[in-house]
Amino acid sequence: MIYIILSNFFSVIRAKKMFYKLKYRFILLLLPSVLLSHNKMHPEDPKNRPHHTLGYGLLGTVVIDGDHIFVGQSSSTLNNGSIYIYDLSQNGDLLKEEIFPNISGTVEYDFGHSISVDSDFMVVGAPSKAGSGIGRAFIYQKTDKNNWAIVKEIIPNAEDWTTDFGSSVAIDGNNILIGDRFAQSENGMVYAMRYNRNTNQWSKISSISSSNIVSHGMFGHSLDINGNRAIIGSKDGNIAIDYLFDETSLNWVENHTFSPLKLQRDGRFGYSVSLLEDKVFIGYPGYNQKGEVHVYSLDENTWKNDQIIKVDSTPEKSYFGASIDAKGSSLAIGNFNGENVNIFKFENGAYINSQIIAPQNLPDSKFGRTLFLSDNRLVVGATYGQLAYVFDKADNHNWSIKEILSSSRRSKSIINNYSPCSLGNINNYYKDGGFANGEYPCSGIDLYAFVSAEDLGGRELNDIWGWTDPQTGKEIALVGLLNGVSFVDVSNPSSPKVLGMLPTETRSSLWRDVKVFKDHAFIVADAPSGPPYNNGIQIFNLTQLRGVTSFTTFQKTAYYDKVGDVHNIAINEETGFAYALGIGSAPAPEYRCGAHIIDINDPVNPKYSGCLGDETTGRYSDGYVHDGQFIIYKGPDTEYYGKEIALTANETALGIADVSDKSNLKIISKYESNNFRYIHQGWISDDHRYFYTNDELNEAYRVDYYQTTLVFDISDLDEPILANTFTSDLRTIDHNNYVIDTLLYQANYSSGLRVLSIADPINPKEIAYFDTYPAGDKLDYIGSWGNYPFFKSKTIVVSSIEEGLYVLKINEGEDLSIEKDDISPKGFKLEKNYPNPFNPHTKINYSLSESSQISLIVYNNLGQIVKILDNGFKQKGSHSVTFDGSGLASGTYFYQLSSKDYIKTEKMSLLK
Repeated sequence: MIYIILSNFFSVIRAKKMFYKLKYRFILLLLPSVLLSHNKMHPEDPKNRPHHTLGYGLLGTVVIDGDHIFVGQSSSTLNNGSIYIYDLSQNGDLLKEEIFPNISGTVEYDFGHSISVDSDFMVVGAPSKAGSGIGRAFIYQKTDKNNWAIVKEIIPNAEDWTTDFGSSVAIDGNNILIGDRFAQSENGMVYAMRYNRNTNQWSKISSISSSNIVSHGMFGHSLDINGNRAIIGSKDGNIAIDYLFDETSLNWVENHTFSPLKLQRDGRFGYSVSLLEDKVFIGYPGYNQKGEVHVYSLDENTWKNDQIIKVDSTPEKSYFGASIDAKGSSLAIGNFNGENVNIFKFENGAYINSQIIAPQNLPDSKFGRTLFLSDNRLVVGATYGQLAYVFDKADNHNWSIKEILSSSRRSKSIINNYSPCSLGNINNYYKDGGFANGEYPCSGIDLYAFVSAEDLGGRELNDIWGWTDPQTGKEIALVGLLNGVSFVDVSNPSSPKVLGMLPTETRSSLWRDVKVFKDHAFIVADAPSGPPYNNGIQIFNLTQLRGVTSFTTFQKTAYYDKVGDVHNIAINEETGFAYALGIGSAPAPEYRCGAHIIDINDPVNPKYSGCLGDETTGRYSDGYVHDGQFIIYKGPDTEYYGKEIALTANETALGIADVSDKSNLKIISKYESNNFRYIHQGWISDDHRYFYTNDELNEAYRVDYYQTTLVFDISDLDEPILANTFTSDLRTIDHNNYVIDTLLYQANYSSGLRVLSIADPINPKEIAYFDTYPAGDKLDYIGSWGNYPFFKSKTIVVSSIEEGLYVLKINEGEDLSIEKDDISPKGFKLEKNYPNPFNPHTKINYSLSESSQISLIVYNNLGQIVKILDNGFKQKGSHSVTFDGSGLASGTYFYQLSSKDYIKTEKMSLLK
């Protein structure tokens, strides 16, 4: 899959490995918001995601003000974030204050995503994580007791501003600037405010935009103010613009446009900026994939390029200059893909490299993602390390560590606290469903437990699988993490126990996959963040988990080294063959292919057995296989009955092959279409007649407005047919799918786990769900990555990327094996409210094909009833009600239509 780089501000970019073959595929580095294509920083990929849970030290969120250090605690999806304030003049506990946002009824904001402080005022940005939300910003003022009190909440109008509002902020003197890179169709725009010292009020003035910005230039990605001068950078426009404040018109006036002498389209000139009285520093981190910083000085009101700073020893893909700050004679430049910060001092008219700061033992921490410089102090964020380092400057200009600050995570595990999906019973017409634990939207699925990423032993989750111990009967979840695999005993679903973890073989990876055969786990990882490219396949004897009573760090049992970075692994347990898929590297060319086949009948002595690939498929006609299912075929096509058949997701096509004879692999057929954007993963029906797969990029590329699932009729393996494209009413993206009997279990990113009935195999119907991402449905690669529904106990385990492990079960007594007849009256429909977002009125339409007793109720994000809109016996036909949100706080609300046999819930956003 296309690799994406982690964003400094709003997006931490993630993709499932699309292109990674060395001479064909894009290579992803964990770099801020920058995509790499060969030797260029590539434009944004559709597969982006916000920063991992509680992104402590996120870019723009470390600030120094005297002895006080401000660190933004970017939110998880379970809260709206906060700001830590430390007082370094104190002995003992340095934490002076923690500021929480004045936001209730929703968890969709990233408060603390950006911070700027000037004397007695502080401005904080809070972009929205919800697809339909609008970002906010907050102004605080220091009180007589040296605490901070809110004086103004800034909620811009939805016509001009977007979710990204607040991704960057700057304050100096009487001026505030607030960036929104997505405004004006991603050209970008900056919101401006001015302080009136006579009235002591902050007021909006004319916003800042520029005709010089290229289409989708994302103007406002970086900001700095010094008095009445401002510098604004354009993330994808390769320019930065100097503005002067006109005291007469009270507007910012464009003064000078900076652009690089040598232009590289993906160099990202203007990605970072810093402003002194007579100097401007502009980061060009993508230049030659190494990066440089351009220094300009003001000479008689004319800007002149004095110096281009680069470090020859900087490795490629380090992106020197992605963070910058200057103060007095010192200049700090972040190089966080190289995990260091370069300090320069100004001597004899030029900046000279004087020191490299690089703390040890911080692999993949992204030290230098953010930094802030004062006269004698430097604070550097190490985002993935959940740390911020404070350095002091000695008289000899050397910098040394003074303090290491760390966050306290607030994503708490839920253990021994079973929470059914229920809001109660209203006039006997309400069917159980609505919220679990007061925060997770759900229907038909109960929450038994939640284990945070931290308690699992990691930071972020990826794929998941399961193992049942044949001797003890214990059910174990195998949870993929950035830094390894965690083993969790879920035999008692309400009281899961983390037994320990197997660390990663080489380095952290956003993509890890695990499958099981003969009580051994086979683990692969795809980690294209730099060498070594030799993760290989870790083999772990799961019987080692027996008798474990405390968290244990395990060692691998065996190792397979004929592949390096691998994206997925599939195993046919009936034949004892494993298939390594999505191979990014291997020690020899012959081992790199669509499906690298391994005989694992002796699990600790795996043997290479061949390569499968259809070079008429794949984005580069190289036979790339992203995922697959390998089965002994028992379907209606008698020609292939009893043979080992491969059903593979080949990016551009569904591939079908006969892999019975590993020395004579045969391509049977393929199904491809110009409408496909990325055939990603799928699963076969129990009768081997149908194959259900997802096109992972069609929603992101706007090919389909709503999420879709492809239903293939494979009754004739030589001629597969696309029998139907199931369309849900979700504006989200589906991911991994698994089938048991007549149920399809689908991990649906920001919409969580979705259960579909395939009793009518061509016409799936959603019948239950559990939303692991309560911040809101969003067209993004966040939330639920995978699920494992195959435990005999019917416990379902779900991995949610930023959140953690969810242990779920379908409601007891519910029979979701729906018969082929429709589960709800034909034409029973609850429509999306309009407008949405709304203030304060919105209209809700619903229709009934037959007369029925119904209730239509509005709930807040805690599952509490806000208003009963409609209740009683209603005639068949169309109905409409208007909801008045006057008197309610801005936030996400839910409206639910229910009858004796049907229930449907939708989200809406009140924005004041």
